[in-house]
Amino acid sequence: MEFAISFITGWAVIIACLVLLTIGFAVYRNIYCKTIMASTKQWSEEASDDDDITDASAKSSIKDRRVCARRRLTFHSTEDDERFFVQIGYAVSNFGACLLYSWIGLMVPAYGCMVFLAVISYMPQIYVDSWGTDWNGVTGPYLFVFAIFHLIAAFMILYYEAIRTKFMLPQFSLATATHVLIEEEVPAVDDTEMVGIGMADDERKTIPRVLKKVLIKCRKVAKSWSSSNCKTLVRINDELDASGEVDRTIEYTCVRYHYDAELDRFRPVGCDEDTTATDAHQLLKNGGLSKEEATAIQRVVGPNQISVKVPSILESLVIEFSSIFYVIQNMGSWTYLGYSGWNIGSVWFAMMIITGVAKAIFIVRRGQKKISDLARHSETVRVLRDSEWIDVESSEVVLGDILIIEERQQFVCDGYVVNGTAVANESMLTGEPLPVQKVEAPNFEGAKFGSKNKVYAGTMCMQSNGDYHDRAVMFVTAVGGLTTKGQLVRMVMFPQSVKFKYLDQLPLVYGMLFAYSIMLSIIYIAATDMGDWIVTILQVLISMLQSINPMLPVAMVMGQTVAAKRLRNHHKIFCLQPERIPVAGKISVMVFDKTGTITKDGMELVGALPVNDGQFADRINLSDSCAIGSTSHSNVRKMPELMQFGLAACHTVTKMRSGQLVGNNVEVAMVEASGWSLPDMDEGDRVLRSPDGSKALEMVRPLHFDHTRMTSGCIVREPSTGRVLVIIKGSYERVGAGCKAGASPKDYETVSEALAADSYYVLGMGYKELPGGTTDEELQRIPRSDLETGLSLVGLLLFKNEVKSDSALAINMLKDGDIRSVVCTGDNALTAI
Repeated sequence: MEFAISFITGWAVIIACLVLLTIGFAVYRNIYCKTIMASTKQWSEEASDDDDITDASAKSSIKDRRVCARRRLTFHSTEDDERFFVQIGYAVSNFGACLLYSWIGLMVPAYGCMVFLAVISYMPQIYVDSWGTDWNGVTGPYLFVFAIFHLIAAFMILYYEAIRTKFMLPQFSLATATHVLIEEEVPAVDDTEMVGIGMADDERKTIPRVLKKVLIKCRKVAKSWSSSNCKTLVRINDELDASGEVDRTIEYTCVRYHYDAELDRFRPVGCDEDTTATDAHQLLKNGGLSKEEATAIQRVVGPNQISVKVPSILESLVIEFSSIFYVIQNMGSWTYLGYSGWNIGSVWFAMMIITGVAKAIFIVRRGQKKISDLARHSETVRVLRDSEWIDVESSEVVLGDILIIEERQQFVCDGYVVNGTAVANESMLTGEPLPVQKVEAPNFEGAKFGSKNKVYAGTMCMQSNGDYHDRAVMFVTAVGGLTTKGQLVRMVMFPQSVKFKYLDQLPLVYGMLFAYSIMLSIIYIAATDMGDWIVTILQVLISMLQSINPMLPVAMVMGQTVAAKRLRNHHKIFCLQPERIPVAGKISVMVFDKTGTITKDGMELVGALPVNDGQFADRINLSDSCAIGSTSHSNVRKMPELMQFGLAACHTVTKMRSGQLVGNNVEVAMVEASGWSLPDMDEGDRVLRSPDGSKALEMVRPLHFDHTRMTSGCIVREPSTGRVLVIIKGSYERVGAGCKAGASPKDYETVSEALAADSYYVLGMGYKELPGGTTDEELQRIPRSDLETGLSLVGLLLFKNEVKSDSALAINMLKDGDIRSVVCTGDNALTAI
């Protein structure tokens, strides 16, 4: 037994020394914190009494600094709901760092000794003849290092970020910090949600009261644990600029944060939400940014690129095996390996290593490399600097730059068109390969940017027309990780948490199994006499392993890995989190968009119902002559003149050089049915002409579709008469509400609903005439709300959107799988039915 005593004594001395040194550092850190708090209190009292500080926000900032130097800031999350995180500054302590690495490094010799002693335990000729000890003399030290390794590993994995900060020195100001602890705030969950996530109220009522209390307690413990897991320690990067000033930045979830010395916190940079359309036009007129301004902005904002870090193979393995499940599996494997069960232990250990390596290297890391390749994009773009157009790399684009929009080139940033027009393919965002027209932002006092002016990073420009080198021009409002493309990448890299009741209840199941195994162990110890405490401990561990099989997570990982491989090989789908794949097996509801998903992409104008003198006239059928692609427009000529004007002008459709019409499906169907010719984008023409050339309309002001109003329209001038007309189209409810008294039929709503019930897509159209002497500038300033009131009803437009041939088959397959299908549409409910 001398070997066992010497071995355990040596390890105990090492651990005792580390414990004493850690306690000493904790005492020093506590004294340091008290000194910091004392100086903070004195500084804040002096600052609060300062007569120069009268601003309430400044005093509030002082108060915020006093509270443990915690700084609350809005978090640029990938979720729609607003979230916050807290920033706390820390500085590296060399002594503390040495202690932390000593504790981590202690696991290496502990694991080595554990492996060595497990092997030696199968060689009695060595430990008996050479060491002069017995099996207990080897297994006792084995259990000692076994416990040391797994306790340190479990503790470090669960609380590593929090532990790191305990070996660092907290800083009152982030200006002196070397690291920032980012602590995301975990949303509060009420007791009802804690009882059963995803359960209906009726299901919750069936849960016994005692079990409800246990569930709530378990959820609260899990919530506190998840709070500790939402901490990330980020290193602060200090960069010297040309003037010798230091810029402090951090990067978190692919977003760059710059140090704000005035408020003493890091703020996100890379997005401009304050510049107005008027400011952007003025910047273009002034010749763009100067080179000095661009350099200064880039120093703060950083390069225009989405930084997706792909870990090395070693880092990927460390990340994968830094899980509490692998600690439990390792305990199970080495329990058998150390207790004459080498065959079972070897199989378990091999399965753990093989599945972990396969998942880390061939699934997760390969997916990360794919995402990194998609995020990386480099183009040469032309920007306006000091009134000159120069070529720069896309990574050098900064906020506020003026860019020329080139054709057949991806947008390298988010922004707004400030000159000319462009056509973009936004299938990356919407999934629909339909070109979308982008028009110039308005230029008058108080003008605002709109969705029709915005272009998105990652989408493709198909056509560009403007006054600068015959190309459109855009104003940059977002770069890097805060662009739309960056947001998509971040959604993949940092997905939002999913509340899944089976995963949520898994810790409770394991807890019940653990209690069951403890009960079995107590019964086993009481009913049997092993004769030795070492054998008793090992037998208890094996009994627990038989109750809680540590290979269950391994089996789950193997299944998830195979499923992820199938998705990649057969469907070209890369999965960064294979553990979410089984959730798909519990889907109970599938929600479909109607237009373009269940129905065909194109719309067909099949009829119109004009209104004359406040009464519906005879219906005009167009389905025979005006199907998409038809060139016959005889029935359209039977429409009232105002309805023809509406078909020709009440849209934002653009004709590309190839002849393809670009715009909303409904509006494309209108233009094709009307037969009117559209203005030439290259020549800047604004006149629309009838098929026979006898009529013409000058487009003065398009009114783009407004989701709130559910309307769109235009202001046009008839050159032959000088009349100025406002034509509005939209949902029949909104158009009817905008008509003046007596201008719509009494049965308007009844007829419209009946047509919608017959599966027609029904739009109303109204108009009113403005004074002919009104100038274009005055027409641009008229509020839209004034334009859409006091209308006279022109009539109803009837469209058809046929169902795809394979929609019924797909829905029946889902129904056979007991999955409920739901249609989600912005159309009238009767049309969807």
